Amino acid sequence: MIRGIATLIVVFFISGCTAMIQSQVTVFHELELGPKTYAFLRLEDQQGSLEHRLYENSVRTKLAQYGLKEAPLEDAEYAIFITYGIGSQQVLKSYPIIGQTGISSATTYGSATTYGNTGTYSGTTTYTPSYGVVGTSTYSTTEYTRYFNLTFFDKKYFDKHRELRSVYEGKVTSKGSTGELSIVVPYLVESLFQEFPGNSGSTRRVILPINPQ
Repeated sequence: MIRGIATLIVVFFISGCTAMIQSQVTVFHELELGPKTYAFLRLEDQQGSLEHRLYENSVRTKLAQYGLKEAPLEDAEYAIFITYGIGSQQVLKSYPIIGQTGISSATTYGSATTYGNTGTYSGTTTYTPSYGVVGTSTYSTTEYTRYFNLTFFDKKYFDKHRELRSVYEGKVTSKGSTGELSIVVPYLVESLFQEFPGNSGSTRRVILPINPQ
């Protein structure tokens, strides 16, 4: 019974960690919102990638909400570049061990028999144990670090000076037990655009519930 209680607590602890995704968002920008145009820039290994297209679509949907429209690269005012990745490491986590901590109450049942001036008594005492945390133990798990970066370059400045000049740099990082980047990136994008473009030079924490698959 005690082992079963401890197992339930471990399951609850682990599932509770994966029910929410917490991200850290850092932003630097000189971005002017409005009816601006943009085009995506892609690395060689991003060309033709279905995964990359999925992430672009997530960003594309958010940008449309702020009045930015996609255009051919030669006509765009901003050139947008996205990068993403994931790393992992083994970490030790602790959980409580539940056990008997003492006696919470005692109840006695019995009977008495008398014979003149003498008598006998027989009875049974039932003890109710109390339970609580009696220690801790650890387990090893894989923790993943996920990141998503979004950068806007001034396309007009590049056309004139042939130098890249960024006007927006958004960085999102998150740690958790989910190692599938395609599941996590939409949440990272959502965290980034909850306050867009945000206060330049600021870092904020965003917590989002993970929708069941």
